[in-house]
Amino acid sequence: MSIYKNLTIASSVELNLLVYLHSINEKKEFPGIEFNVDPLVYQGIKEKIIDTWNLIIMEGKQFNMIGRCDEIINNILEDIDLAKKNEISHFFKTWWYKQPKHGFGDIMGKLVFQIGRDELIRVIGDQHRTVILVFDSIPDNCRQRDENNFTIIPLYKFCPIL
Repeated sequence: MSIYKNLTIASSVELNLLVYLHSINEKKEFPGIEFNVDPLVYQGIKEKIIDTWNLIIMEGKQFNMIGRCDEIINNILEDIDLAKKNEISHFFKTWWYKQPKHGFGDIMGKLVFQIGRDELIRVIGDQHRTVILVFDSIPDNCRQRDENNFTIIPLYKFCPIL
């Protein structure tokens, strides 16, 4: 049993957007958006993702700030044409907020509720008070914990069937 009776589980839209942008930049199978940039732009995007991620963690801002998606996309993809930025923004928001029915972000929360708090504690241990879920692997060099007892984990570590 956990030493923490109040375990908070969340799925940050900002951090999941960064994982999404990382997946696009790395040409992963999902989300499957065609994205071809020269090596310098690729490296710049990779560094901006890491910097933005670590800044969000360091600032300790409340996660899930409505309206930050476009700001983050424009900041990280500043060298990409507007049509491609709009396409990426549209696809992410549709997937995160609307597909299926209420969006993948909602599904992540329901999955955790169904599988249960005890299983999550088994995976992460009982030293963390807050768990932030992201849908895929955390980019290298991005902070995954802080001194305030929160940890960020990819969903597949909690639910290996995904």
